[in-house]
Amino acid sequence: MRARISKDQIRAMQTLRHKVFGTDEEYREWLANNFGGKRSTRDLSHAEAREGIALLAGNKPQDGPWLSRKQAWLIDKMENELCWQDNPQRMVGFIRRQTGLNKTKEMLTVREASKVITGLKKLIKETENGLSTGN
Repeated sequence: MRARISKDQIRAMQTLRHKVFGTDEEYREWLANNFGGKRSTRDLSHAEAREGIALLAGNKPQDGPWLSRKQAWLIDKMENELCWQDNPQRMVGFIRRQTGLNKTKEMLTVREASKVITGLKKLIKETENGLSTGN
């Protein structure tokens, strides 16, 4: 079972959101885009809240630097090649399978992005060889 968000984390997220976002709807949209559709702070896990606090505070993740521009470009390119650009939840699901983490591509570290890129390359190769439907 995943660790639930703590009261201190909720408090920190709420404090930071008021500094970053003008409206409640902007914050909820940001949550949904970055945490697999979740629109409430209380729905986050302990790890997701830690990541959210870091993002809102403008800090880098604890396990390394954010993905590089080249990595982001490669992921976008392969996402388009697989025709996934219209369904961001598909990429979130793929990232979850590759890394074990519920993140969007923008939240990946260099190491996590490498795992995703390797997995996407393998999936594209399998799709081209007719071994997979990409689902």
